[in-house]
Amino acid sequence: MMEEGKKIEIDDENGESEFSIRDKRFSAKREEEEAEEPEEKQPAVSVEQLKTDLESKDKMLKEYAASLKKMQEENHSFRNRLERDLEKRVGREKSGFILKLLEIIDNMERAVESAEKTDDTNSLLDGIKMIHMQFKNFLESEEVEVFETIGKEFDPNIQEAVEVVPVSAKKDDNIVMDEIQKGYTINDQLVRPAKVRVGKFSKKTPKNDS
Repeated sequence: MMEEGKKIEIDDENGESEFSIRDKRFSAKREEEEAEEPEEKQPAVSVEQLKTDLESKDKMLKEYAASLKKMQEENHSFRNRLERDLEKRVGREKSGFILKLLEIIDNMERAVESAEKTDDTNSLLDGIKMIHMQFKNFLESEEVEVFETIGKEFDPNIQEAVEVVPVSAKKDDNIVMDEIQKGYTINDQLVRPAKVRVGKFSKKTPKNDS
C-alpha cells in the first residue's frame, strides 16, 4: 500500500523527474471518523433533583401563605384595638363636654329658685346674664365661635336667606340686613348656618323720606 503523500522519482530521457502521489482514501477515512464522533451532550436533570426542587418551592409557598395570614390577623387585631381606643377617647371627651354643660344648668336652676323665692326680677335678669356669659365662655373654650353677618355681603356657604327685603340703596343689594339666628363654626368648620334677611335693590323701590 502506498503511503499518503509519498514521493516517487522517475528517470527519463530528459533527466530526473520528481512528483508526489496523494492517496485520498486516508483523507476520506479521517473525515468520516471525525463525522462519526458523537457530540458532547449536557447531562440531563434527574427526576430526583426535579422532585427536590418542587418540594422546596412548595415549602416556600406554604411559608409565604402562613406569613401573609399572620400579617392579616395582626392587621385585623390592630384595627380593632385602634377602634376601641378611639371609642374610649370619644367617650372621655363627651363626658367632659357634658360635665361643663351640667355646671351651666346648675347655675340656671339656682337663678330660677332664687327668683321664685324673692320675686326679684332684677336678680333673675342678672342670673340669666351670668349664665349667658358662662355659656359663651364655654363655647369659646371648645373653639366654637359665632360669626358676624349684619352689614356684610350674603354668603350662601355659611348663611341661609329666609327672606329677601327691598332696599333703596344699590350699595345694600345682596347685603345682610338682619339676623334671625346666629351662625357658629368650630375650628373653622361650619356648625350651623346663620339665618338672615338679605337686601334686594330695585329702582322701583321707594325711598324713605325720613
